[in-house]
Amino acid sequence: MTKYKVIYSIDSLDTEPDIELFDNEQEAIEWLREEANRRVESHLYYTGIIKNRTNQNSYQKQYKDLFEIEMSLARIEEAV
Repeated sequence: MTKYKVIYSIDSLDTEPDIELFDNEQEAIEWLREEANRRVESHLYYTGIIKNRTNQNSYQKQYKDLFEIEMSLARIEEAV
């Protein structure tokens, strides 16, 4: 049975990324999306953006941009 691993860095210079193992690819994808969402929402909360959603379009754009950055820091591979 093929297992999958998610390798997820904090930033592009991270030498010790988080590595999570999963029994199937769908579980890996779901975990990655949830974790990326958690990181983005945390960033938006601590910068005050999530608290002051006066401009919904700006919030959605910032969320989308940060989510894309987070996803670029991760990859899913078959575990050997």
